[in-house]
Amino acid sequence: MFDRSWSESLRRLALLALLLPVLVLAACDDDDDPIVDDGPTEELPTVTVTVTGSFGQNATSTHDFTAIASGFARMTVTELGPVETVTIGLGLGQRDDEGNCVLLASDRSVTILDSFLSQGTVAESAYCVSVFDVGNLFPGNVVEYTMTIEHT
Repeated sequence: MFDRSWSESLRRLALLALLLPVLVLAACDDDDDPIVDDGPTEELPTVTVTVTGSFGQNATSTHDFTAIASGFARMTVTELGPVETVTIGLGLGQRDDEGNCVLLASDRSVTILDSFLSQGTVAESAYCVSVFDVGNLFPGNVVEYTMTIEHT
């Protein structure tokens, strides 16, 4: 009837037809980096400190904090008085050898409820925040403020 070699060839062709889609799908997997689950990631704790202070014409008020881990630092002015519409300066820095707060970044147009977010990541280190007059206070004027400092 049928030649045995033809029957064997037909069987091989059927097997190839069944395996071909599996081989093609396996060859298309180009994900060289398998997903590795290292377990839960530890969230950095956020520390929030509320500070108050005041300053006059051409003056500065400074507060210190220590970042306990690399992360962010955000300062938000929550209260200003006696006039809430006054514009002030706010900066983030580090103390020099003489104890001065040397600003690394600052914003000279901060108003109430404005936030100043440090650019990039702050390292685990000691920092200072300066709140200052930007030149719009008259002699005898004093600005009182409340501010939150959030950091990791």
